[in-house]
Amino acid sequence: MLGRCRVRILGYHTDDKLEIPTEDLPWATIMQPTTSAAMSGIGTTPTGPVEGTWVIGFFRDGEDAQEPVVMGTIGGKPEDIPDATKGFNDPKGKYPLHSDGEVLDFDTSKLARGTGEIPLADLSLEGNAEKHDSLIFKRKQRQTNVPKALAGDMTQASVENTADDFYKFEGKTGDGFGSWHEPNPRYGGITSDSDTFRENDDGRGGVTEISYKAKDGTTKTRKVGSSMYPKNHVRVSESGHVEEWDDTPYAERLHRYHKTGTFEEIQADGTKITKVTGDDYEIVAGHDDNSGNKKVFIYGNCDLTIMKDVRLKVEGSMVHEVTGNYHLNVHGDMRTKITGNHLTEVLSQRKTTVNLDDALTVGDSQSITVGASGKGSCTFNVAETYGVNAKDIGLDTTNEFTVTSGGNMALGSSSTIGIIGMDTNIGAAKNVWISGVLSVNVHSGGVINLGEVLTPIINIASFPGGMINILGGFISNVGAEMISLAAPSINSAGMVVSTEATAIAELGGVHVMESGMIFLN
Repeated sequence: MLGRCRVRILGYHTDDKLEIPTEDLPWATIMQPTTSAAMSGIGTTPTGPVEGTWVIGFFRDGEDAQEPVVMGTIGGKPEDIPDATKGFNDPKGKYPLHSDGEVLDFDTSKLARGTGEIPLADLSLEGNAEKHDSLIFKRKQRQTNVPKALAGDMTQASVENTADDFYKFEGKTGDGFGSWHEPNPRYGGITSDSDTFRENDDGRGGVTEISYKAKDGTTKTRKVGSSMYPKNHVRVSESGHVEEWDDTPYAERLHRYHKTGTFEEIQADGTKITKVTGDDYEIVAGHDDNSGNKKVFIYGNCDLTIMKDVRLKVEGSMVHEVTGNYHLNVHGDMRTKITGNHLTEVLSQRKTTVNLDDALTVGDSQSITVGASGKGSCTFNVAETYGVNAKDIGLDTTNEFTVTSGGNMALGSSSTIGIIGMDTNIGAAKNVWISGVLSVNVHSGGVINLGEVLTPIINIASFPGGMINILGGFISNVGAEMISLAAPSINSAGMVVSTEATAIAELGGVHVMESGMIFLN
């Protein structure tokens, strides 16, 4: 594992492998550049040559010719496929690469032999880098029309960046409103068509111009080109890994490519493309003197599209600050669990729409304040039934309190119902019924007025066995054309009852106790 290789030397060895087998060839040491320390594992490993590589060197032991040193490798344009039965050939018969009896290419990589066209339109041309495996794979696997996140369409408010906007503006720019495209390899550009830059205006290919958005929002143009020999410096491994340092004017790039298709490319305008065809792990662990922080600054927009699930765990606190609008568009269910308090402050309006059922469970107390600023109103609109179940209910108003029903209205209690006010009016467009299973008592510290407006009849009745009590400390006025008092017993104590009735109903079958009661007619 010293980086040595066996060499068959012209003028010293024959190509007859029976006479000089490969395993009998001398070991040659590989000379390394001064940029490599070549000791203690520091530097670049001298393992570049492959079986069949032509090299040049010298014997460091002079005429004894037993200690060859390889100074470098020699490339060319081989015409014949390897013959593994002869010396000066790859003993495994692999290199130079060949197919169907023909050598596939000469020794300088296709990637380094570009002519600067964007890209070459004729794929049959010998120097077309587009025929290299890495570019074939990258263009085939290029991602286009990657969907962006869109705000939800809402019926209660005008919202930007919705699906409606996507269909309205899609296709009007290179980077679509609702989608984006991976830049083209090598020469860049974000159009969905890889052939867009195949030829420039005069049809010959080469350097052309593309438009782009500057930081200030204006549209500008820049020249763009593709790799040109000998400006592109390429390193390719046996398995197909690629590294490029491209110095072509208007096409300066850095490119690192793995044979599986994972790559990183920095293009001429500074655009960086990182694509991972497998899994991607990024760990910022820190060390004893550094807690392992990470900071990301993005001057422009950021589009993040994840086709499957996302899990985000934060052991500490999390802060979201949005200086513009915040849209959350959930197409499925949304569940939120908070083990502590939940505080929300809305400095302007709030609107909530629930298209189906809504259930709210409060384990302890709930307080809703409307008009904390001194003004405001609260309205409940219910299409069908509105019910409130509570142990105690208190309704308090500093001004008017109105209860209106379009149909029947019932007040029921298993105990006492009290209606108290400075003035209490109970009225109806038709009849008013006040009844009790036992007694109905009407008390007044002043005057009791019983009057009928339309049909001048007043009926005061009691269930069998009950009693009608009219108790007034002063005067009770009954104004009606017809008064009917029907009860087994009528009790009027210490009262003057005045009536303007033209008739007093016959008090048949009743007992009238007139303890100081005077009828005035």
